[in-house]
Amino acid sequence: MGLGYAQAEDRLEGILRRYLEIRGESASAFGSQAVQTDCAALQWMYAEQAKLGFERFDPQMQKDYRYFIKGVERYMREHPKEVPVWAPPLDPSVPVAVLDAALWGVNDVVGIEDCSRGGVTVAKENEIDTRRANGG
Repeated sequence: MGLGYAQAEDRLEGILRRYLEIRGESASAFGSQAVQTDCAALQWMYAEQAKLGFERFDPQMQKDYRYFIKGVERYMREHPKEVPVWAPPLDPSVPVAVLDAALWGVNDVVGIEDCSRGGVTVAKENEIDTRRANGG
C-alpha cells in the first residue's frame, strides 16, 4: 500500500495516463494523437490478458497488487485536486498489464514474429507491419 501511495505522490498523472493507455482508452482524454497507442494496446489485449493472468497469481501476489492499488486510491482520496478529471477506474490487474506492455513493447515487431513462430495467429495488420519492418 505504501508503494502505491508513494508512486502516486511522485507521479500520479503519469501513472493514470499509462493506465488509460493500457486499457486502450487514452484517446477519450487526449484526442486523436492517442489513437495509435490505444489501438496497439487493444490489439495486444494487455488489459484482458492481465486480468486472466491476475486470476492465476497466488493469493499473496493478488493481495500485494490489491494493496498497491489501495495505496494509489488513498492518495487520490487525500489529494482530490491532483486527480485529473479523466482518471480511469483502478483495478489491481492494470499494473500487471503495464509490466506486460513494457516487456513486450507496443508494436514490437520481434514480439509479433515470436508469436507467429510459436503458432499464434496474429492479425493481418501485424503481418503487414512485420514485412515492412523487415524490408518486405
